[in-house]
Amino acid sequence: IALIAREAFSDAERTLGRALQVAPGDAVALANLGTVHLNTGRPETAADFFRRAVALDPGNAVAWANLAEAAHDIDRSDEAIAAVERALALDPRHAPAHATLGVLRLEAGAVPEAIACCERALALRPDDSRFLGNLANALLASGRSDAARAAYDAFLARVPADSRATYNKGLCQLL
Repeated sequence: IALIAREAFSDAERTLGRALQVAPGDAVALANLGTVHLNTGRPETAADFFRRAVALDPGNAVAWANLAEAAHDIDRSDEAIAAVERALALDPRHAPAHATLGVLRLEAGAVPEAIACCERALALRPDDSRFLGNLANALLASGRSDAARAAYDAFLARVPADSRATYNKGLCQLL
């Protein structure tokens, strides 16, 4: 876990691979290896590791939330929604799961639900700029340009070099 936190993904992958050789049914190692793959642009493989992890430990809300993110990345929306709903049933205070559900709802056109999910994620973890960006996007989609502009301003105060947020903030002027 420390290697993942330091983004030493190659070392983490090697270490976790050795752990799985010794204990192939270690759900934590499988989930952590899924995290490595997700963070290194291999969502298909990540999803496979997360599926194996939740099969062994169906009570692992983090693994379910990560499976949702990986499934979303490989355009498996139904699997992503089922996984994120399972994560939230296990841990209603899991902020990243609320954020993922918000993105999924927004992509499905359920804008009010997306806003509510993004607001819940941000309430649970107010310092996470990703959640603020998600909320800004949902507010923009709702046509609430003043609220979206304020959210983009707050996001850009934290992440000033984000060109997509800068562009989207400009769109607010057109609404």
